[in-house]
Amino acid sequence: MRPRSRRFAHRCVPFAGFSVEAFPTTSLTAYALTAAADRAGDPVLIEEVGLALRNALFEEGLDIGRPEVIGSMAARFDLEPLDAETTSVAVQADWGAGRARGVVGSPHFFTEDGADWFCPGLAISRDDVGNFIVAWKVGAEAFVDRVFTPA
Repeated sequence: MRPRSRRFAHRCVPFAGFSVEAFPTTSLTAYALTAAADRAGDPVLIEEVGLALRNALFEEGLDIGRPEVIGSMAARFDLEPLDAETTSVAVQADWGAGRARGVVGSPHFFTEDGADWFCPGLAISRDDVGNFIVAWKVGAEAFVDRVFTPA
């Protein structure tokens, strides 16, 4: 068996670079970038920006609430993050639309036939002393079947 490289081994550990100390105190700075991507109207760009933000936070341990982190990322995607006022208006509009739709949290999936699932794969709770308990959610297969099986 060939030994794994350190780089490969690191990539196999989810949230390997996550840093509690670098956890953002605001998500508005990151939202300004995602909203700019959304306004560009390119679904691939929107997904790439979202994945880059998640990677920066969970894998690289970067504070995505810091303007210089978002500025560097915006340059990579040739985007200009929204200004603070426009971001605030966009956040309020998205929040209102989500509430009207019944969004509970993230991720929350909706299908064309009106079905919806909040965090379909994982059941996340806490035990009596406050430790997280993460397990596969009962019924997760129904979500996968509904979303990925052709009609």
